[in-house]
Amino acid sequence: MQLQAAQGGAVGGFNAQNQLRLILRILYANGLTEQVIVNARSFDESQKIKDDQSNQQLISLVLELLSETSFRLQVIQ
Repeated sequence: MQLQAAQGGAVGGFNAQNQLRLILRILYANGLTEQVIVNARSFDESQKIKDDQSNQQLISLVLELLSETSFRLQVIQ
């Protein structure tokens, strides 16, 4: 499960995601471990992410999602 949040401010829903992650653990849901916070300062004037650290974190998140999806598909088959 991937959690996403959008909110004004510097941390973009970070606290809400952490609270939801705790609830989902109680329900035995599997959530991704990667967490990325990208705020308005991370974007340039053409709305592309200019921050290399954010880009790397997003790549890591996508790779974890692909890995988890691949694992789940193997378990089903």
